Amino acid sequence: MRWAKILAFLLVTITVWGCYKNEMSPIPEIVYISQSQTEVADSGRGEFEEITFLFDFQDGDADIGPIGDPFPLQNITFIDSRDSTKDFYDFPPIPEPVVTDDGIRGSFVVRVNPNIFIARDDTTIHKLTDTVQYKVFVKDEAGNESNEVKTRSIVIVK
Repeated sequence: MRWAKILAFLLVTITVWGCYKNEMSPIPEIVYISQSQTEVADSGRGEFEEITFLFDFQDGDADIGPIGDPFPLQNITFIDSRDSTKDFYDFPPIPEPVVTDDGIRGSFVVRVNPNIFIARDDTTIHKLTDTVQYKVFVKDEAGNESNEVKTRSIVIVK
């Protein structure tokens, strides 16, 4: 009799657990995937090298795309590890047929403005190069901020 109760409990638990729908959070989540390079020339040299970053994302209420109409707000934030300077970028438009009631998953690319790659010269250790890393997060239309991810380090060559 005892085994029958345990077996019935396990059967009900497995059935309920198997029917559980894994819903995405309405708070966006991003994952750093890659970047096009890890070394660039200092923009003061007149060489403007763009770096492209690739991220994956998911958002349960699918409102992570460009915010504001007709002028979108820049809702991708890059924070410089050296001095906490913030640079802002637009989230790419999301085609309407892709958006579902279950949320949205995908990838997005950010092409970072090459003018921001300026090497510091405030110490003797920065005579030839400087290194920067970015913390990145996204804000959705409801004002929810995603988790914060870090990029790989970038060496800025003078």
